Amino acid sequence: MISFKKAMLSVAVCALLVSPLFSLNWAFYAPSGRDGAALIYDAMDNQMVLFGGRGYVDAHMNDVWLLNTNNAYPMWTRLDLDDPPPARRFPVAIYRSTTDEMVIYGGRDYIQFFDDLWVLKLSPGSEEWDHLTPSGARPDPKSEASAIYDPVNDRLILFGGFNGSVHQNDLWAFDFNSETWEQISPSGSIPPARRGAMAVHDPNGHRLILFGGLGDVDNFNDVWVFDLNSEEWTQLSPSGTIPPGRGGGAAFFDSDNNRLIIHGGWAYDGAWIYYYNDLWALDMESLTWTELSPVGPAPEPRRNMAYAYDTQNHRLIVFGGNQYPNYYFGDLYAVEDWGPTAKKEFDVPETRASAVKIYPNPGRGPFKIEFSLVKPGPVTISVIDLQGRTLDQMHIKNATAGLNVFTWDPKAGTELPAGTYFFRLVTPYRTTVVPFEALR
Repeated sequence: MISFKKAMLSVAVCALLVSPLFSLNWAFYAPSGRDGAALIYDAMDNQMVLFGGRGYVDAHMNDVWLLNTNNAYPMWTRLDLDDPPPARRFPVAIYRSTTDEMVIYGGRDYIQFFDDLWVLKLSPGSEEWDHLTPSGARPDPKSEASAIYDPVNDRLILFGGFNGSVHQNDLWAFDFNSETWEQISPSGSIPPARRGAMAVHDPNGHRLILFGGLGDVDNFNDVWVFDLNSEEWTQLSPSGTIPPGRGGGAAFFDSDNNRLIIHGGWAYDGAWIYYYNDLWALDMESLTWTELSPVGPAPEPRRNMAYAYDTQNHRLIVFGGNQYPNYYFGDLYAVEDWGPTAKKEFDVPETRASAVKIYPNPGRGPFKIEFSLVKPGPVTISVIDLQGRTLDQMHIKNATAGLNVFTWDPKAGTELPAGTYFFRLVTPYRTTVVPFEALR
């Protein structure tokens, strides 16, 4: 059952500190309310990473916060780092899973639009910023662009945005190995120029999926796919009730069930602003839209919130956002309990992980998990029950290219009653869920 859940933080938002000399100062233990911040899920360290945004307290910000998602009550921790990027809102952000890094590009403040590229290295205890300075052509300075990470080719893919004068529909790729930008000249019809569109990476089809966004006068609700192999745009024509046009919402790709999920955002018709808190799913096989109805109290409608999908716990985590005029949210909530339902296996290119083999199956354990990678990279293996709960996890920081075999012994810490369970394998290239039977 899908549900909304407002996260309960295990720390106070702020405290009044008193020194021995009786001087007073406020100290914040959670991010202040803001919109236009960047949020990614760090799968290697099972945490969310928040950067920047705009709010009441500091106008534009460049602070960094970590949210530990291992605990039942998530806890924020602020990182104080040297030489951070200039403060801004509306940068794009991706998680570079092959190197455990957050990458941000662009954004704006009240005066300028940015075209800079920054990398936040996330090794616990050694976090640091690195400013990349690629030579050659590059995208315009812009904000509210859309981006994904292409893990197969180790690239950041950047689409559209607003450069302060016009909306754009250009497409760029940043190659992390050569540290160069390249403008892509795609084939096929091209999406109209827009900002604030929702973009996700579909690992099952190795493609970018784009929904919605805002143009000069349009509130888009169209769906486009960009094939990362053929570099061709294709507009889809879904059936069913189609979500209202919008931009500035949240989205992720539910690879377990081959669905695009969108949530929230806003639209403007020239007279009225509309804010949304709805939740929709687009089945990528039937190309049918369905409005979902989570249980629990829904969050207030909002736009320009920070969001990321927690792949270990099957939940979309959303922070902040705003409503006009200048009401900034500082709450944290999740859409959770997606669960490993309707699992499917997909044909994939040779550049991704091969089929996962579990043996003995059925069995009492220890269980061996066998798979192959074309490129080395991080791998997370989770054990999940029929209710979608994560029972155990193994994090492999650098699985080798070629055949990998890992052993999981339930007797070493997790006793399993007899029944059906799932191994969930997350690699930089795809997510695979395989059932197994545990015997007494």
